[in-house]
Amino acid sequence: MRLGRIASPDGVAFVSIEGQPGEETAREIAEHPFGTPTFTGRSWPLADVRLLAPILASKVGLHGQELCRAHQGDGRAGTGRPGDLPQAQHRDHRP
Repeated sequence: MRLGRIASPDGVAFVSIEGQPGEETAREIAEHPFGTPTFTGRSWPLADVRLLAPILASKVGLHGQELCRAHQGDGRAGTGRPGDLPQAQHRDHRP
């Protein structure tokens, strides 16, 4: 089974990608893809959806929060708002 994560007109979902090349279908998985999947019954042609990184979004957010906590007080911490990187990340490193 090939697993993926997609953005469809109905939102973001984990899916099982099935079918022959050029005719693949994305079948929605209820909740998350860990363990035995439970399918919702909704599916889309793979050409009609956008493939996303196959990660849980909470993992990315937690990494950012930990980065801010680790650098609090040393002048490199951001504000914690999405898209606000520490100043060190914004420097131009060209020679």
